[in-house]
Amino acid sequence: IESAWLDLSRRKIIETNNALAREYVGLSKRAMSQYAGDIGTYKNMIATADFQADDVKEEMANLIDFGRSFAKAAVQSYLETLNSAKQADLHARALEDTEDQLLSFVFSHARQVDSLAAVANAERLAFEERLRRESKDQFQDAVFTFEENNFALTDSKKEILEAGFLAMRDHSIENPWSEKITLTLVRSDPAKYAQELNLAIADTTIKTDETWSVTAQYARNWTAIDYAAAQWQAAQALEASTAFSGYDAKRVWLPGDRQAEAPPDSSSGAPRVEKAANVSSVSRSNVKTAYFRKAFELKGLPVFGQIQVQADDSYNLFVNGEYIAQVMNSAANGGKTNIHDFSNFLKGGINVVAFEVRDTDNSGGGLEAVIFLKTLPAWEKHQTEAQLKKERYEEMLIFERGIVPNLK
Repeated sequence: IESAWLDLSRRKIIETNNALAREYVGLSKRAMSQYAGDIGTYKNMIATADFQADDVKEEMANLIDFGRSFAKAAVQSYLETLNSAKQADLHARALEDTEDQLLSFVFSHARQVDSLAAVANAERLAFEERLRRESKDQFQDAVFTFEENNFALTDSKKEILEAGFLAMRDHSIENPWSEKITLTLVRSDPAKYAQELNLAIADTTIKTDETWSVTAQYARNWTAIDYAAAQWQAAQALEASTAFSGYDAKRVWLPGDRQAEAPPDSSSGAPRVEKAANVSSVSRSNVKTAYFRKAFELKGLPVFGQIQVQADDSYNLFVNGEYIAQVMNSAANGGKTNIHDFSNFLKGGINVVAFEVRDTDNSGGGLEAVIFLKTLPAWEKHQTEAQLKKERYEEMLIFERGIVPNLK
């Protein structure tokens, strides 16, 4: 009887301490829900050039900060319960429930914030497109607003996940939520967290060369993965890339009647010049736009994708049919190398990077680029093991603790 009363007392103490954490959880959720509702209001005000859009913009930024602060406070409150129990050497089933509540909140909050970050980024891209069609100040403001929101939400997600990870490590928590948090962190920072799952990272580098496909003719859906580009030609390598010489990259363009440079002839030491094959091609001097595609396969889980580019002279970049960036007159900027991250647009299997390069100054045109990729090749195997662990945990909840799990 005494043991039962002690266990009940411990449970009451823990549940009382957790009540404050649950209040913070509710406040965090309300802040994020309010932010989601403000997105539509802000878009409508931008469309009508309503001067009150600035007020809504400020409220959106504040709500992101509120959600972030309340989430951190919730985690801290749960941790205080666990730390107090640890100091008092308390061992109760309620502590396991606290661990579940802590990590389930961390993961669900990170997922909610990540979803809102994706929405903010999508709105940024949409307003960039509108800004290209109509040069209006309110569209530029919207681009900046959603870009700042995306950065703030992404930082918030990473911060709460790292707080959850530290709690897992300090209190030796191991359950399906800890697995989900670790996997999410691996995707955001593979070099730092992949070792936690004993996963090796595979690095792949792709450079511009004759394996890229090119055409001068625009076609509908030409950036999509499943677009049939069999009739496209192999890109012509004009010369070795000066910007990316360490990766054996080439400066490429449409095949035509311009002679390509070649390595020196081994017998005479003089440069050897070869004329590119002219296969129903358009003269390079008469073409202002070239469309490039490069398809490649990624095995396992893609966790990082970056491309570095120099082009003569302007371009649009797409990955798997999604618009990534536009750079205008890059040649006029002194051969500046532009860097674009597209990690969130990669997928396991076939991927396609596509460029629309415009030679607006009639200087000849050219594309030089290097793609850097990181993947976790053993991801599928690890996912299978994680699923088995989740099923065993669900069985434990049902048979040992009488709880019907909700692990979505």
